[in-house]
Amino acid sequence: MNRQLVIVCSFCAIAATASAGMRHPAMPLNREDLDFLKANKEKMPWKTGWDILRSQGTSQPTYVPRTPVETVERWPGRSVNNGIWKQSMVAAYN
Repeated sequence: MNRQLVIVCSFCAIAATASAGMRHPAMPLNREDLDFLKANKEKMPWKTGWDILRSQGTSQPTYVPRTPVETVERWPGRSVNNGIWKQSMVAAYN
């Protein structure tokens, strides 16, 4: 029962903040930014960036992320699954 209550409250909170115009913290671009980029994607210098973005493997609809990893660490001289994590973040943004 507690789990159902949490789910219902979560949906209510999402609906309330979305209707209030909340901006997602992980989404750096707003609608105006996206409309501007779409309108200018065939003009320089935006075309060059658009072509680079489209050519990346992580931008393809066929991209399959690697299996989630249990640990990601980045310390001087030590990196555990950091490359896999970075690639997943690039794919999520693309």
